Amino acid sequence: MKRKLLYLSIVIWVIAALIIKVYRPYIYSNDIYDFHMADSLSSVFYPIGLCLFLYFYYYWRKNTKYTIRQLFKQSVIASYLWEMANAIFPPHRIDYLDLLGLTIGSIIGYYLIFKNARFIKYFEIDSEEDDSVIEKV
Repeated sequence: MKRKLLYLSIVIWVIAALIIKVYRPYIYSNDIYDFHMADSLSSVFYPIGLCLFLYFYYYWRKNTKYTIRQLFKQSVIASYLWEMANAIFPPHRIDYLDLLGLTIGSIIGYYLIFKNARFIKYFEIDSEEDDSVIEKV
């Protein structure tokens, strides 16, 4: 389980980094209108990757006081706080498209992690809150 979660979170973060480093400059340099996906698509992946990484970290340290549901909430809140903190520095501003991307990523992550019983069973997530989802399979 530990390696699967780590690898999945790394893959999600690599996708987000590729969007920032490859896709965004390509879109900007060729003046392609992509409905602002180059700006906010990476924000969709961050809450999911952060939640999986935090769960891996706490599982690795044998810290069982946090469930994946609590870590998901913490990662979503941390993502929003990070976006809001960008407004403190002069050239940056609060980007509503990034906030929208974080919201979409949070919804996708929620349904991927909590509403998809195969995902939970694949990673053998054993938590009291998630047992009801596993029993449906």
